[in-house]
Amino acid sequence: YVQGADLNAIKADPILVVSNATTYLSADFGSVLDMAGNPLVRVPSSSSLPVSAFYGDFASPQLVAFNLYLSPGSPQLTLQLVFSETVNGSTLNITSIVFSNTPNVSSSSSPQPAVYRLTGGTMSQAYSTVV
Repeated sequence: YVQGADLNAIKADPILVVSNATTYLSADFGSVLDMAGNPLVRVPSSSSLPVSAFYGDFASPQLVAFNLYLSPGSPQLTLQLVFSETVNGSTLNITSIVFSNTPNVSSSSSPQPAVYRLTGGTMSQAYSTVV
């Protein structure tokens, strides 16, 4: 399995490993040995091997954490969202973000919780796990 930092680095490139047409592999000589100890024959990047089967990413990202940075004397608040996988920061709908003073905001809460929905701001355009 490719996972962790390698997987997120691959996902951060919007034209790499997104379909059969964009998925090729090369490998250095000796990347693996067979049972007799013979090294893998090099697969050069000049003649990379095309993928035999490609199954796209169907897992939705999850928001796993967020951080708020208030700079003393600054008129701005920096919100950092941390996701379970690489996301396209430019697709973030800032007006979908709601702050509250309770973990369970419902209409039946008493007393009524304090809530605020963001109305705008400047967003990161990055492909990253942190936006």
